[in-house]
Amino acid sequence: MDKKKPFRNVPNREVKPEGVEGPVKQELLTELQSPSALSQEVLGASESARNVVLGLIRGRASKQYMSAKMDLALIVGALVSLIVSFLIVNSFSSMEKEAAKANARVTRVEDYLDKVNAATELLETAVVQARTAAESPADRLDDLGAAFSVFAKQVRGVGIVGREPDVPTAQLAISTATAWMSRLGIFVCGFFLIQLLVSKYRFDVRLAGQYDAMADALQLMSEGQELDFNALLLALTPKLDFGPMPRAMIAQVVEGAIRGADAVKRHA
Repeated sequence: MDKKKPFRNVPNREVKPEGVEGPVKQELLTELQSPSALSQEVLGASESARNVVLGLIRGRASKQYMSAKMDLALIVGALVSLIVSFLIVNSFSSMEKEAAKANARVTRVEDYLDKVNAATELLETAVVQARTAAESPADRLDDLGAAFSVFAKQVRGVGIVGREPDVPTAQLAISTATAWMSRLGIFVCGFFLIQLLVSKYRFDVRLAGQYDAMADALQLMSEGQELDFNALLLALTPKLDFGPMPRAMIAQVVEGAIRGADAVKRHA
């Protein structure tokens, strides 16, 4: 059975990863394939090219994990903002209802005073008539008693001022509808914002996992060992929660290590 040729024997081989796009393809290839992307300190160090490339990949994974932590902080902040917004809407709704009750209470007191004043004027008129028209003290007392009875009936018809006033039904319905529409709008906006942040968090975690897996693939190589793709796939698949690692990605790591080694040799 023919033995697979290691990539170290073909340093000029062009690897075209078919399943790797986006940040993995653009940033990693830029950092690994361009000698100018390696700092002079790294090029002059005694570390091997494999360790240099490994450090670059691990650094990128660390950045993605930091971005994921920031996403978590934003998600928590969005949840807190959503709760605070609900509390503010509830507070404004309660204040609006209290204002409506106070307005109804003032209107009720004004009506009460108007009716009491009218009844008082009638009582004064009845008292004056009783004093002038009655022929005897007994008749005068009867007329005064009748006048007070009329006054008592008019005042009793006004009602109790101290009881809780009734808010108009139309005003109460408008206030309730406004409060619930505000709650619904806040919930919809908060839901989509949190969904967006969660999607970004999952993307950052997945990308960081890819970088870690690529670093693991590179770390499994020894300096003089030939690569066995099947062994690498079997070793890395349990580390990934999004499926097996593409063979093109492993080839990209190997090619980057080879070109990094060439860059180190040229600048040594």
